[in-house]
Parts: sequence; structure tokens; C-alpha cells
Amino acid sequence: MPYSPPAVALGLRLRTRRVRSDRPQAGIGRLALALIVLAGLVGYLGSTQELSNETSLDAPVLVTRPTEEQRYAEALRSIHMQLEQTVARVGLGAAFYQSRDIDSRELKSRLSQGLASYRRTEEQMAALQPPPALRTRHFEYLDAVRLFEQSAIEMLRMYEDGNEEHLSTALPLSLDGTQRLRDVSGQVWPDEIPPA
Repeated sequence: MPYSPPAVALGLRLRTRRVRSDRPQAGIGRLALALIVLAGLVGYLGSTQELSNETSLDAPVLVTRPTEEQRYAEALRSIHMQLEQTVARVGLGAAFYQSRDIDSRELKSRLSQGLASYRRTEEQMAALQPPPALRTRHFEYLDAVRLFEQSAIEMLRMYEDGNEEHLSTALPLSLDGTQRLRDVSGQVWPDEIPPA
């Protein structure tokens, strides 16, 4: 076992990390890219949730009847927050799997739960009645949800044929879905989304 001077001074032995040889090492570059993208996604999701929870105590409170657009935006908000959590959980699961912090069984569980959540989101979106001014945004949001569904389905294909390339194939779908979600969110809640 290797020793380092500070470790020896403390009487510690350092253990080397054993690398599993049952997976190809060529995906390190893709893993780094996925982790960078995931960090950006988590930062974005955290900032939108933080902004949605902020209120100003100094601003006067005006009691007005919500418009049709405001009612729709509020109904969409709870769906949106759940979707953000699912996207983060699935994305982190894929990154943790590629860095060997979780096993394939845990990843499959996250992917299956994520896919079920994406499908529930799609059903909830279908039940909403968007006002005419937000109808286009509504369908764009649905398109983003469907991209996340396709991404999860693609990653689950790894369990059918054993090919981990499905993870890489799914990444652009998730990235596209994330960008679309950000664009639509900026239009539905323009005062809450920080500029890119």
C-alpha cells in the first residue's frame, strides 16, 4: 500500500481505488461532458425553484382576480417543479452510474421511476386547458416532456441489449428537452427565470 508523508505522520495507510474492468474506459470524455451539462442543469433547476419561492416583503400586496394566463401558469408551476426534480434525479443517476457511484440496478430503478413520472407529467399537461395566449407555449412544454420520455426510453434500452452507448445517445435528447423547458419557462414565468 502506498504511503504519503502526511498520512505516515498520522499513522494512516492510503488505499488505492480498485478500477472495475468490466466497463470500457473510453467513455471518460463523455462522462466529463455529461457531468458538466448536469451541473449546469442542476444549477438552472435550483435557481428557478429558488426564484419561484422568493417574495418581497416590502412590495404592496394588491388583491386582484387572477387572469386566465395567471391561473394556467400557477397550475403549470406544480407540474413544472415535479418535472424539474425528475429530470435532476434521472440525470444524476446516469452521471453516477457512469462514474460508478451507483450500480446498474439503481440506475434502472431511477430510469423506470423517471419514465413513469414523465408520463404522469404528460397526462397532467393534457388535462390543462391553456388560454389562447399560452397555447403555443403549452405544446412546446409538452414537446420538452416528450423529449425527456424518449431519453429515458433510450437509456432503458441498455437493459435489453447490454450496450451502454444508449446513455450517450440519450444525452442530446435530455439536453434539447432542458433547453426547450428553459425557453418555455422564460415565457410563462418571465420575471422568475434568470437570463442565460
